[in-house]
Amino acid sequence: ELRDGSWLICVADVAGHGVPAAMGVAMLKMLLLVAAEQEEADPVSVLNFVNRKFCESTLPEHFASMFVVRWRPHSRCLEYASAGHEPPLHLDTRGRLTNLAGTGLVLGVDPNSEWRSETIILATGDRLLLFSDGVIETRGNDGELFGRFRLSTCFSQFRDLSPSQIVTELAGRLSNHRGGHAAADDQTLLVLEVAGPAQIGSNGGRQSPSDAA
Repeated sequence: ELRDGSWLICVADVAGHGVPAAMGVAMLKMLLLVAAEQEEADPVSVLNFVNRKFCESTLPEHFASMFVVRWRPHSRCLEYASAGHEPPLHLDTRGRLTNLAGTGLVLGVDPNSEWRSETIILATGDRLLLFSDGVIETRGNDGELFGRFRLSTCFSQFRDLSPSQIVTELAGRLSNHRGGHAAADDQTLLVLEVAGPAQIGSNGGRQSPSDAA
């Protein structure tokens, strides 16, 4: 949560595996936390800062994708920017499914890269599914990819489930698709739901205006 009551939400994926990728993940997290403390923490400013520092600190062949959201609960305004990340899915209360398209290159390629932001207004009950490419690139025993279409279909079919239940069901579908084998790549699933206006809890603390899993 940011100082003005808005929320910064991020999903990122570092290329590669093993120790170098793990170090890249740790660096991205640190840079994101620093960027969130800046006076301007909009998605484009965050990507500009993170990309510049990431380029300065990593080898040329190291890069990462990142999707950054700034959510303003009171205005229901969601501003986002994407550095080559898999487009998240937006499911509205009418059952319409759309993609939040990319807005720029991956991180770590060019310190002077630029991104644009997009803004949408969400309604109570709207949901977002953010995920890494390891989800749709999960292969079955026959080599078939789980794919974006299958993921979209499942997300639409799970409309009556809570965010945490959706994540559980999707994780089960992915495991079944792999035939019980271990995942070959990291798999991130983040489901957000607009649940209503902020409320004051019994302990005096403000509760999140959205549910997430």
